[in-house]
Amino acid sequence: MLFNHENIGVFLLTFLFLVLTSPFSYSLNDPTKPIYSVATTYDKTSQKIVHSSKELLLQSIFLSKEKKIVVVNGDILREGSFVDGVMVDGIHESYVTMKYKGNTVKLMLSKKIYLDEVTGEVIH
Repeated sequence: MLFNHENIGVFLLTFLFLVLTSPFSYSLNDPTKPIYSVATTYDKTSQKIVHSSKELLLQSIFLSKEKKIVVVNGDILREGSFVDGVMVDGIHESYVTMKYKGNTVKLMLSKKIYLDEVTGEVIH
């Protein structure tokens, strides 16, 4: 008999070890993967980067009488602070205004936006 009470535990431990250490399992929950990234589009014909953008994610807003603090892309910021070249212009109860290359954008909680690195405009 291939499986009995003595070797079933060894089989299960070996199976779990192989599943949990496979490359696929690391891609599911990679603690080193950033929560934000820079997105680019590459044109194979011209072999040039056509579009490059900044990704912004508003994660938290903390308001008190004395302080206004936000977390954007994992960085703790105040009004006038910068994250990846984008300035926190205003902190409000449910959103943050950011300035980049002369453009003002509204960043909502848990909704990513992409800014064109050339024009500074929001990419839709």
